[in-house]
Amino acid sequence: MNENTPIKAVLSRDAKGRFLPNNRANPKGRPPKDKSITNLMREMLDKPADKKFLSREDYGKTWRQVVAKALLVKAIRGDSMAIRELLDRLEGKPTQSIVGGDGKPIILKVVYDDGNTDRI
Repeated sequence: MNENTPIKAVLSRDAKGRFLPNNRANPKGRPPKDKSITNLMREMLDKPADKKFLSREDYGKTWRQVVAKALLVKAIRGDSMAIRELLDRLEGKPTQSIVGGDGKPIILKVVYDDGNTDRI
């Protein structure tokens, strides 16, 4: 295969767009919710913060409250990353168009095992 050889992307999906069994894209699938990092972090954030990491005024607060305060303090002090994070969380991230080099939208052609195609 050389650089001029077209590449055909074949996806094994059902009629609803879900991967069929034995697909190699993600063989183990999504981890159960109780084992996901996001779920574990949410549980930890709602627990009382450890006093050894806190100033006296923050005793009794949850990790969520302590982290929110730390982010806000950094933003107030001019930390541009903290300001961006706050704005992204409060206002939502700005949308960004995906365009080709000519400024026009990119069109993808999907070819399925059965020969059907879609343009997205």
